[in-house]
Amino acid sequence: KMYAAMVTVVDEGIRNVTGALKDRGLWNDTLVIFTTDNGGPTETCGVQGSSNFPLRGGKCSVWQGGTTGDGFLSGGQGALTNLVIRTD
Repeated sequence: KMYAAMVTVVDEGIRNVTGALKDRGLWNDTLVIFTTDNGGPTETCGVQGSSNFPLRGGKCSVWQGGTTGDGFLSGGQGALTNLVIRTD
């Protein structure tokens, strides 16, 4: 229940921000980036029961579960035109 409540609060906050941008006519030129930090702690670095399955490892490791993170972009048409994405 706690996790569902936290996700709901984040969702409402994002809805409020994007709604305010749209109401003020700023959404078309706005790029919103959502990202995460690298994986959850598993067998090292603050064990708390996280799972990064199907990736191996977690925080404090060099395996994919400790070095990758998910993310996505959103925004208005003007913000997404000629967008160049670089990753290291």
